[in-house]
Amino acid sequence: YYHYIPSLPGNLVMLIVMGLVLGIQTFYAVKYLQYWYGSCFCIGIGLEFAGFISRVISHFQPVTNRNAYFCQIICLTIAPCFIMAALYCILAKLVIVYGERFSVLEHVRYTQIFITSDLLTVILLTAGVGITYSAISGGHSTHTGTSLMVAGLVIQMLSLSIFITFWLIFFWRVHKASKLAEPGYEPTYEHLSRTSAMKMFPRYASVGIICMYVRAIFKVAEYAQGWTGYLKVHEPYFLILDGAMVVICGIMMS
Repeated sequence: YYHYIPSLPGNLVMLIVMGLVLGIQTFYAVKYLQYWYGSCFCIGIGLEFAGFISRVISHFQPVTNRNAYFCQIICLTIAPCFIMAALYCILAKLVIVYGERFSVLEHVRYTQIFITSDLLTVILLTAGVGITYSAISGGHSTHTGTSLMVAGLVIQMLSLSIFITFWLIFFWRVHKASKLAEPGYEPTYEHLSRTSAMKMFPRYASVGIICMYVRAIFKVAEYAQGWTGYLKVHEPYFLILDGAMVVICGIMMS
C-alpha cells in the first residue's frame, strides 16, 4: 500500500510529540474552559495521534494490514480540518480583544464562513477516502475518490489563503494603530496588553498558521499526483511537509 516501509523512528517521534501536545492542550482546555477551541484542537491532535499509531503498526505490517493503512489516511487527512477550525476561532476571539475596527469582518463571520468551508472539506475528504477504499477493495479505479479528495484539499488551501489574508490585514491595522499611539485593545481587555503571553501569542499563532498552510499546499500536490505519485511513495516528504508542520503548529499553540 505504501510502496515503502514506514520509518519506525520518524513516525514514533511524531507519535510521542503528538501525545505530549494532546496532553498539554487537554489540560489548557479544561483549565481555561476553552470549549470550542479546546475541543477542535484536541480532536485534531487526537486524530493525528491515532494516525501515527497506525503508521507505527504499518511499520511491522506494511503489506498485510490494509486497515492500518486506511486508518492513517483517514486520520491524518481529516485531522488538520479540526486544527484549522480552532485557529479560525482564535482570530474571532482576537477581533473581540483588539476591536472590530481593525477587522475586515465581524468576529462572528470568521467562524461562520471558515467553519462552513472546513465542514465541506471534511465531507469531501471523507467521501473520497471511502470511495477510494471501496475501489481498492474491489480492484476498481480510484480516480473518483482521489478527485473528491483533491477537491476537498483545494477548498481547504483556498479557504486558508483567504483566512491568512484577513489575518495579515487585521494585524497590519493593529500595528499601524500602535505606531500612531492609538488604543490597541478594547477597554475591557486593556489589562491583557501588559502580559508577555498576549504580546507573543499572535506570533506563535502566525507560525502555526503558516505551517498548516505549507501542509495544505503539500497535500494538494501529493494527491494530485495520485496514489503512486512521487510525493506519495517517498516518506520523507510526508514526514517533513505534513507531520512536522502539524507538530510545529501544535508546539506553537502549546
